[in-house]
Amino acid sequence: MQNSEKQSTLFWVSIPMIFFMLFFSGGFCADEKKDTTPTISPTPQSVPTPPASKPLLSPLSPLKTGLEFLEGVALTEEQKLNISNVYDESQQKITQFRIPPKTEDKEIVRNRDVLQKIRQVQQETFAEIQKILTEQQKEEIIQRIRMNFIQVSSREELSPFQLFADPIFVANLRANPENTDEWRSPFELSEAESEQIPANIIDKPVLNILTQKQITPAIICSDAVFLRRVYLDVIGTLPTVKETTDFLNNKQPNKRSSLIDTLLERPEFVEYWALKWGDTLRVKAEFPIRLWPNGAMVYHRWIRDSVRSNKPIDVFARELLLGTGSNFRNPPANFYRAVQNRDPNSIAEAVALTFLGVRLEHWHKEKQDQMSVFFSRVGYKDSAEWKEEIVYWNDKPLELPEVILPDGQKVRVAEDQDPRQIFADWLVTPQNPWFTKNLVNRIWFWVFGRGIVHEPDDFREDNLPSNPELLNLLVSELVQSRYDFRQFLRLILNSRTYQLSSIPRTTHPEAELLCAFYPSHQVEAEVLQDMFRQILGVNIQYASDVPEPFMYIPDWRRTIMIADGSITSPFLETFGRPTRDSGVESDRNPNATVAQRMFLINSSEMMQWIENSWRLRNAANAASNAGKNSEERRILMLHYLWLTILTRYPTSHEINMAKALFDQKLFSQIKKNDTVIYQDLIWTLFNTKEFLCKH
Repeated sequence: MQNSEKQSTLFWVSIPMIFFMLFFSGGFCADEKKDTTPTISPTPQSVPTPPASKPLLSPLSPLKTGLEFLEGVALTEEQKLNISNVYDESQQKITQFRIPPKTEDKEIVRNRDVLQKIRQVQQETFAEIQKILTEQQKEEIIQRIRMNFIQVSSREELSPFQLFADPIFVANLRANPENTDEWRSPFELSEAESEQIPANIIDKPVLNILTQKQITPAIICSDAVFLRRVYLDVIGTLPTVKETTDFLNNKQPNKRSSLIDTLLERPEFVEYWALKWGDTLRVKAEFPIRLWPNGAMVYHRWIRDSVRSNKPIDVFARELLLGTGSNFRNPPANFYRAVQNRDPNSIAEAVALTFLGVRLEHWHKEKQDQMSVFFSRVGYKDSAEWKEEIVYWNDKPLELPEVILPDGQKVRVAEDQDPRQIFADWLVTPQNPWFTKNLVNRIWFWVFGRGIVHEPDDFREDNLPSNPELLNLLVSELVQSRYDFRQFLRLILNSRTYQLSSIPRTTHPEAELLCAFYPSHQVEAEVLQDMFRQILGVNIQYASDVPEPFMYIPDWRRTIMIADGSITSPFLETFGRPTRDSGVESDRNPNATVAQRMFLINSSEMMQWIENSWRLRNAANAASNAGKNSEERRILMLHYLWLTILTRYPTSHEINMAKALFDQKLFSQIKKNDTVIYQDLIWTLFNTKEFLCKH
């Protein structure tokens, strides 16, 4: 069938699914590999050829973008020169594919022919570089690539054939506790089970204000809901079918806290939270931020390394504020480059937004001017290296040596003292009225989708916290932990407040504001795209809207790992990925849009993803081999779909509804085989709020 014919029949094919979709559509959002070893492909960049006297990979020079895989490898001078020649030759070939700057069609940078030609050049370039390297060097590179990239998806992810070949797995599906005549909610525990979940210090101020307002909190969420929620909130990844069944079958009383500890040490944790900080710190190569690719990559790598090492957040902030030197060699210096304007007031606005949670325009003009003085001696100068810039302290004395800090305290800046040092010392003290409150509120927002002060970066006198007692407690806990991010996050995740169901037991208008239930909110665009990758096995193509320099991301690389905010795809733009132009949290659009619904319901791209999914074909074949008859084969496949897409077993009611779709007498006017019905079911589940939202 041709694509036009498929699209013309799409509406009629989906008629039997309408009631099924309606059944799943309510109650969660407030608003409406095939596994292969990846190849190492250098990213082409428009980089001027260095002089012959200056080796490309000298110890003091940063690697060109696309050759990062050679970092740390001991190369001879001859190898460095040969690699430099191969690399520069590839850049000259790439220039043939550049887009005229006056073109009005931005989508041309995603032209398949251009991408194909660039891929061919990359493959040829890498083949030539391989000839230059020794076998030991190649093995060292492969190991590093595996540690840095493949480890992110190195979970115990069994193929459908392996799963259905396991008699214990199949027996568990047949004995699914949800397949009973007695209906129970798959989204929350019983009241008796809910009482068994321990409380921690966070729950007291939450319960105090709920009691005061006479608001009944929700019941604790079910194990399946908790599993999905904590995976998405902590590592931005869905659990595999094996991980889901193992957790649901685990009878240990402390399995939730054990899972939290495990996730906090997973490599995906580093990538996901580097993504969060990347939004806040405006990690973007192109306009209007203009870090350029090398700067964006080293900046993101430093953020990722800071998260991996669990660097205390106050140390993290101090290093950013005092960042000086080359933006290639001292990554924190990029903080002062990641601003649209470089005058002192613009820098002060970025500092206030990032570290104080304050929008400077709400302050009086005199207070703004005093804040700007601390950054009035930040200077910039170019170097001989392409796109490198030096951030430095201009030691010219201030006009007035006495400056007023945001809390009203007067300080004197010595002639030989960088004013930023005084500000950084003041900022990270526990007595600072803004810094720690901003941090705990921002982290709370990242976890719950709503800050105690909301918007999370808009602290002001007329925007009061919903629960001051809770905010002060969190500040105290973060200070006592010495700004240990993992420990603080662990405290939140182990609370009953975090583990409440998203189904409220009250209609009180302040219930959501006061954490009477878990507030459902839409999954981030990057995470959602990775969810489709994981479930369907599809590859996504990325591109930069600005063709100079052209940036290429391998198809196999997960979206949450992309460092540069300029690298995008139509899917990410449709689903609200932030531009990273301002660092404001509201830059990420959390609300469902008409364009998103049209993509999910009526997109030919989505249809092709589902129809061409090799993962789902393998699952259907594996279920067919494991089932004793047609009915059991269908039930096994339905269980697999629910566990894969919704991270839970289907209820008996859902099984009966789905089984009705196979009744050819009921739908005799539309002849469908099992494969088409499975595809309809998958499409329906993808359009449910249960799939699209954290709940």
